[in-house]
Amino acid sequence: MKNRANMKKKANKNGGGYEKGEQRKQELLKLAYRMFIEKGYENTSIDEIVAKAGIAKRHLLLLFLQAKKQRWKRSLK
Repeated sequence: MKNRANMKKKANKNGGGYEKGEQRKQELLKLAYRMFIEKGYENTSIDEIVAKAGIAKRHLLLLFLQAKKQRWKRSLK
């Protein structure tokens, strides 16, 4: 948990942490979409997407889970 707190502080210092995350998520979606077109949805795995993106599978899942959590929190307001 300590590492996560440091990451949040770093994102706040650099500014635009949320925007950078959203931008990265859009880039990953575009990459996945291209791979789906090339290989087909059924023939494309998450492992292939993260390998081509050069990120860990955990990072990909965290990006999308955090976005889902933020949308849920906004819907409660």
